[in-house]
Amino acid sequence: MNRNPIILTLNQKSQIDYIKTAIKENIWYYRDRLNISRGPCDIYLLRKCWINGIIDQNTLIWGIGLDDWVPLRNIRNLIILIRIPEGKLYLL
Repeated sequence: MNRNPIILTLNQKSQIDYIKTAIKENIWYYRDRLNISRGPCDIYLLRKCWINGIIDQNTLIWGIGLDDWVPLRNIRNLIILIRIPEGKLYLL
């Protein structure tokens, strides 16, 4: 199967870069298994929580710009950054 590359406009590329930066620099909160709000957390602390099994894709997350608590799996770029090994984060 041969896939054609997606061509983005400069505006679309800028929007994607902004979203990546906003997600990395945002302050996040999560609800633990007892539904207690925990935070504030940065991306590095969320990654540690992921590695230690404290949070998973169903964990409710809130951060600046979100209207309500949403499952982590619904914040695509955030879950990708949490799963990336720490040494590779600086490359994004």
